[in-house]
This record gives sequence, C-alpha cells and structure tokens, in this order.
Amino acid sequence: MVTTPNSEPRAITPLWRRHWGALALAVVILLGILRIAATYPEYTQTIDEVEHVAAGMEWLDRGTFVRGPEHPPLSRIAAALGPYLEGIRSQGKEDFWEEGNAILHANDNYWLNLSLARAGILPFFVLAALVVWHWTRTLFGARPAFLATLLFTTLPTVLAHAGLATTDLPLTATLIAALYAFDRWLASPNPRRALVLGLTAGLAVATKFSALLFLPVCGAPLLLLRYLAGRRPQGPPHPPLGGALLSFGGSILIGVLTVWALYRFSISDTGVPAPELFEGIAFVLRHNRIGHLSFLLGEVRTTGWWYFFPIALLFKTPLPFLLLAATGLVLLLSRARQGETPLILAPGLVAIAMLLSVLPVDLNIGVRHILPIYPFLAMLGGYAAMALWNAARQRLPKRILVGLLLAGQLTSSIAAHPDYLPYFNVLAGEHPEKILVDSDLDWGQDLDRLARVLKTMGVQEVSICYFGSADLSRHGLPNWRQLPPNHPVTGWVAISTFCYTLGNFIRPYTGYHWLDAYQPVRAVGHSMHLYHIPAADNSPPHTPNP
Repeated sequence: MVTTPNSEPRAITPLWRRHWGALALAVVILLGILRIAATYPEYTQTIDEVEHVAAGMEWLDRGTFVRGPEHPPLSRIAAALGPYLEGIRSQGKEDFWEEGNAILHANDNYWLNLSLARAGILPFFVLAALVVWHWTRTLFGARPAFLATLLFTTLPTVLAHAGLATTDLPLTATLIAALYAFDRWLASPNPRRALVLGLTAGLAVATKFSALLFLPVCGAPLLLLRYLAGRRPQGPPHPPLGGALLSFGGSILIGVLTVWALYRFSISDTGVPAPELFEGIAFVLRHNRIGHLSFLLGEVRTTGWWYFFPIALLFKTPLPFLLLAATGLVLLLSRARQGETPLILAPGLVAIAMLLSVLPVDLNIGVRHILPIYPFLAMLGGYAAMALWNAARQRLPKRILVGLLLAGQLTSSIAAHPDYLPYFNVLAGEHPEKILVDSDLDWGQDLDRLARVLKTMGVQEVSICYFGSADLSRHGLPNWRQLPPNHPVTGWVAISTFCYTLGNFIRPYTGYHWLDAYQPVRAVGHSMHLYHIPAADNSPPHTPNP
C-alpha cells in the first residue's frame, strides 16, 4: 500500500499483473525455442541443409556468393554463422555437397556443428511470433494476440522448419514483417515507416525468391482494404498521393540497397549490380518451367497439381487449428458485412491471396513452400477463439468448444514431439506416405536413427537406399552397399520412403516395389523401413499391377 497527503491508501498492482501479457508471450516463445532445440540431436541433416551451410560459409569466409545462387544469401548466412563463430571455415571441396558435409563434420563435431547451424534460424522464429502478436493485437486486442501466438508457436510444421538450417522459416518471418510494415506504412506513410518497409521487404527478398511473388500478391489486399477503409465517413483520410508515392519510392530504393548489400554490393563484368540475384531468379523460373518430380495421392508428376497446396495444408495442419482459422474468417466476414472497418479482413484476405498465388506453381515439393500462410491463419484462429469465448449467446457451449479446440491443438503438438517434420493430422490415417512424401515426410532425417537401430540389433551388413545428403560413411552404419532399383537382394535392407515411392528418380518409379512381397521388420523414425530378406527365398521379385 502507498499513501499520499490527504489521500486514502492505494494498492500497488503487482508487476506480474501489469505485464502479464508480455510474460505470457515470453513463456510461449521460450517454450517453442526449447522444443525446437530439442529436435537438433534427433534429426540427421535434411537434404538442403548442407547446401545452405556451404553457401553461407562461402559468404562469410571468402566474401563471395557464386555457388548455389538459386537461393538468396540471408538465411544461408544465418545457417553458417554458428559454425563460423565456432572457428570453422571453408573446407576447399569442389563439390558443393561435399563442402557442406565437410563443414558439418569439421573437428569431428558433427552434432555440435549441425546444432549451431540450426540455431541460426531461431531468431527468425522469434521475429515471426512477435509480428503475429503485434499485428493481431493491433487488429483485435491483446488476448486474441496471445492466442494467435500460442497457435502459431505450437504448429508442428512451424516447429519443424524452425529447427532446420533452411530458408522456409526465415522467409515466413521476414515476409510477415514486411507485410506488417507495409500495412503500417499505408496507415501513415512517414519516413520512419518507409525506412522500416524498405528494410523488411529487402530482407524478405534476400531470404527466398518466392518473396518476389508473395510481396505484391499479399500486399494488394492490404492496399485495397486501406483504400476501402479511407472511403468510409468515419475512416482515416487518405494521405496525399504525391507524398505517398515519394515515400514508397524511397522504400523501394532502401529495399534494393538492402538486397544489394547482402550480395556484398557485387557487380558483374558488364556493370550489372548483384548478378547472382538475377542468376538465381532465372534458375528458379527455369526450375518451375521444367518442373520437379513430385508425389501426391499415389500419383507421380513433374508438372505438379493445382490442388497440391490445399491438400498439403489439409493433411499437414492440426484440425483444431484449421477449424479455428476457418471460423475466424467467417466471423470477420460477418462483422465486415455489418459495417465494421474492412481492415479486420487483412489476415483472411492475405491468406487467401497467398494460397491462390501458388495454385499454378509446378514446384510441388512440400507444404513448406507455403509456410508463410500460417501466421495469418494463426491470427484468424486467435481471433476466433476469443470471439467464441466472449460470445453473448450460448456462452457455455462455445467456451467448452474453445477449450476442446485449444486442448486438441496442444495435444497434437505435444504428441508430435520431436517428429514435427513428418507430422500429419488424423485425416491421413496410418499411411501418410500415400498422400505426400518428400520434405513433408522423408527429407533424409532418420539416417542416424537407422544406424542406432542397426547397432542395437547387431546387424553387420545392410543394403541401403537413402534419400538424403549425408555421407553414409560417416554416420555409424555397419558395412553397407547402395541398393539400386530393380535389383532384389537378400539380407538386411534399409530403404527411405522417398526411394520406395519414387524409385530413386528412375522411371517407372517402381524399382523397389519387389519389397511388397515382404513385411518390414520395423520402421525407423517416420521415413525409413528395415527389411530382412531370407537367403533361401528364390522366388521372383513381386511386381504389383500398375
């Protein structure tokens, strides 16, 4: 209690009660970080990690960025920074994959080096969570913001990619930061906000080239909503067009300089700034035109499916999360129709625009390519949970429903630990490999688990088809030999789900289906199976009907 002259005693509000929102937010983010870090010793490097580490080390150690320009430098620098600070430098290997493996195995500290590389992605996870909280709080208030952040930081797919030294979570963070900065700039296009917009947009482009698609596609609905809000009698006035255009031009200049700076202000022999940038964009466009071998619902294609990402989102996202996000969109549309400011539709329209933009894309490799949609779905879900909780009618049933949905979200998230990467919801059943493979299920992460299983079982020799970038000779396997397709063998056989499904890229992709005649001894993690083929079995290999 405190007193002042001529006043009654006044109670002091405890510090924790005054800052409960910040404390709760910090706890949620910290728990996410701890859960992510706990996955580091579980997973062998995934396929792309060696490439990113090698490119980032080249940037840090040699001051160049000429190998692997198909991705921009920012997330790759983050991935290589930990090993670099540990004292590791470029290893001088000509082959890019060998270089990445040599860096990870430097000083015989594979797991430490890999963990340091993955830890470079954690700041992006924190950034994404903070922007989700800030943007949701701006639109709907503190409590929906907390729930949105809780939903986002417990998503298995988000936790999975936040624990890998790759580009997908960094793009998620920088993209939502840039879009939020754009929305703030639209509200008041002053020089400070123009500076933040330019920096964040530049960082997004310097993280992954898909930002060049997502920034304009997702920025358009934000611009439309601000325009519609300004036309309302009680809405904020539109800023002068000339000043806004000048400010936006300044943002573009800052963004260009940011990207160029991350390419170390390189110039080609012909005077083109950041030639690696244009080479990388050309590579991505060529890759999309040529296509990539993909699998969906039992079918293999190189040209993709327009419905790939909707299907991936449906099966790779916890159902309570999807239900809350859909409910949030419906409730907000209803509010907008009743005359409330159209600005509340921002998360829903951005998510819809992003999903529509990827439907024609032929690079259908995994849900990770649309990972940036999750912050906006989380914002919808956080709003829905709080709106249902505070509903005036049928309050008790709705509160019970909210409790069940949040409990279901947390339960599915906890049950997935530490295997967030191959997470599928209950709709996928017991055989998710019949729906999606690649980075949604098998990205080479279970090799060391296989080595431990083989050691425990006393296996002395194994034939293996492994879909991954790891050096098989350096992960504790017993005597091993590569298992090519259409070459039945006897003895112990270990095979990645990707190899079985796509025949190690060799048409007609059924080169390992002779294993259908046998039952696997056991599954190893979620991406490999171990068989024992009896030596006395001289029967012809089983080939299923096409």
